Amino acid sequence: MQLSRSQACGAIFRAGVAAVDGYAAVAKALQLEGEWLRIGEEWLDLSTMRRLIVIGAGKATWAMAAAVEAALGERIDSGVISVKYGHTGSPALERIRVIEAGHPLPDAASLKGASEALALLDGCEDNDLVIGLLSGGASALWEQPVAGLKLADLEETQRVLLASGADIAAMNSVRRALSTIKGGGAARHASPARCSVLVISDVLGDDLDTIASAPFRPAAAVSRHSACAEIERLGLRPHLPAAVLRFLDSADGVEEGSGEVATSNPPHTVVANNAQAVAAAAEHARRLGYRVECWPEPLVGPVESVVEAWWQAVAGVDLSEGPVCLIGGGEPTVTLPQSPEEGGRSQHAALLLALRARARGRDDVTLLCAGTDGTDGPTTVAGGCVDGESAARMEAAGYDPVNAVENFASGPALAAAGAQVVTGPTQTNVMDLWVALVG
Repeated sequence: MQLSRSQACGAIFRAGVAAVDGYAAVAKALQLEGEWLRIGEEWLDLSTMRRLIVIGAGKATWAMAAAVEAALGERIDSGVISVKYGHTGSPALERIRVIEAGHPLPDAASLKGASEALALLDGCEDNDLVIGLLSGGASALWEQPVAGLKLADLEETQRVLLASGADIAAMNSVRRALSTIKGGGAARHASPARCSVLVISDVLGDDLDTIASAPFRPAAAVSRHSACAEIERLGLRPHLPAAVLRFLDSADGVEEGSGEVATSNPPHTVVANNAQAVAAAAEHARRLGYRVECWPEPLVGPVESVVEAWWQAVAGVDLSEGPVCLIGGGEPTVTLPQSPEEGGRSQHAALLLALRARARGRDDVTLLCAGTDGTDGPTTVAGGCVDGESAARMEAAGYDPVNAVENFASGPALAAAGAQVVTGPTQTNVMDLWVALVG
C-alpha cells in the first residue's frame, strides 16, 4: 500500500530515530572477550579492576544502561543513573539504580541523583573502572549547586536561559560555572579511578565540553568571569536571581573544588549523533522512492529565520525528476514571551511552515519538524507534521493559527488539526529532524 505524504514523513522520521537508538548504539560500542572489555576503541583488562561502577544521566540513559547491563551483568558492582520522568523501560535494571528527575528544569530529584552518583565515586581507587553514560538532558537531571546557591536559584537561572533564545553551548557555559558536578565534577570525584564515557550527542559538532555540561571533563570548567561575559552578551543580568549574580561577581577564578583541573579528561566515545539520524532518514526516503536532498547546513539560529530559509529551499525544489525529500537536522532556538502557552520549538516551527504553505497555495508539500527524543520543549509531543490544509483545519476547529504563533500556543493548534507527532520517549536524543516531501 502506498503511503500518504504525512505517513511517509513519519516513516522517514522514525527511521532516523531508530538508527540512533540508545541501546543499540551502546551495545555496538561494547565488546567483552574473556576478561577483556572494549569500550569504543579502548581495551581494558577487567581482571585488574577492583570494582566496576556505572553512573550517568540523560533522556536516553536508561537504554544505554540497559545495554551495559546486558553486556556486563554481574561484573557491575554498583551504579546509578538519572533519567527524565517517564523515560524508563522494561524489564527493570538489576544492577543499576534508576532515579527519575526533572527536565527541562531541575528538581529535588536532580539533586538526589547527582548526590548518589558522586557518593558512589567517592573512595574510588586507581584499580576501579567507572563507565559514564551521558545523553541530552543530563544538565537538568544532575544538579549540585556551588556553595551559596540553592536549587531554586539554578531552576530560575535555567528558566531564564531557556526563554532567552540562547543555544545549548551558551546555556551550558553558564550552568557549568554554577554546579559542582558539571565541568569535570564527576571525574574529580572518581579520581584516581579509570573512567570511560559513552555519549549520545545532542550538540552540533559533538562538542564534548557542551554535551551534558561536561561532568567528566575537568578541562571544561568555566570561570565566573567567563560565565558573566556570556550573561552580559545575552542581556540576562536583570533577569537572574540575586544570589547567582553575587556568586558570579565575587572573586574571579573557578569555584574551588569544581574548577581546578585535578585530572585529565578521560576518553569519551560518541555512540550516536544527529548526522547518523539524518543519513538513516535519507536512506529510508530513497527506499520510498524519493530523490533526497540533505540540507547542507545545521538547522541552528532563531526558529523564525530557520523556517524562512527552509521554506525557500522547499519552494525552490526542482520536481522535473519526480518527488523530492528534503532532510535536515539541528536545533533552532526560540525566544519566549513572559507567559508562553503550550508548545515547543519543533511545534512552533511546524505551525510557521503551515502558514507559509497556505499563503503560497502549496498543496503538494508536507513538512515534519520533530525532536528525536520524543519531547518537544516541556511537552510529551515530539513535534508537528503539516501541509497546505493544516491552517484551515485549525480554523475549522476554532483555533487561529496566527494568534497561536504570537502566543506560542502551537500545541493546541496542531492538536486541533491532527498534526502533532507523538512518539513517546524514544530512548535517544540527537536534537531535531526536519523532513519535507514535495511533489
